[in-house]
Amino acid sequence: AWNKPQAGTLITDRHVIMAKHYQHGVGATLVFHDAKGTPVTRSILARHVDPATDMAIGQLNAPVPDSIAVYPLLKPDPKTYDTLVRTWIVMTDNERKVLFFPVRAVAFAAEPDKAELFMTALDTANRLDKVFEETLISGDSGHPAFLLSKGQLILMSVNTRGGNGMTGPYLGGSVNQTWIQKAIQA
Repeated sequence: AWNKPQAGTLITDRHVIMAKHYQHGVGATLVFHDAKGTPVTRSILARHVDPATDMAIGQLNAPVPDSIAVYPLLKPDPKTYDTLVRTWIVMTDNERKVLFFPVRAVAFAAEPDKAELFMTALDTANRLDKVFEETLISGDSGHPAFLLSKGQLILMSVNTRGGNGMTGPYLGGSVNQTWIQKAIQA
């Protein structure tokens, strides 16, 4: 949903993930668009916030139709961490731009109650055209970061902190996914 600077990315047909520090409130209206540009409006009925990370889950008042994209998460697998480093992710910002960043690190949970972290950074040795790169600013929080795999966008993180790249919760990690599932079931 891009109708306001705060983003909301569908992870089920009825749940959006957002940055906890820059989230939509209960009752907020979100507008999604299908591939033809047709708007679909929903409102946030309930919200859950993660005490360990910068994640919030909003429950919509009704499911979105099948024509609206819902983004999958990676299946948790510790072997995935190393393969993600130096790959490129696709991210949006509050100006409705699409940006590209290389993955710098994925920090996995060494302890059962610690959440995983995802980080990217612009790499001066491996630059794209400047039109696809820029420093992230205040207001870009909560925007999604995707891995493009076999033509499908897979949700990797939501932006927590900007600058020369992004940092946010790693949504492919088992600790973060456990919290997400509990929030959805609640």
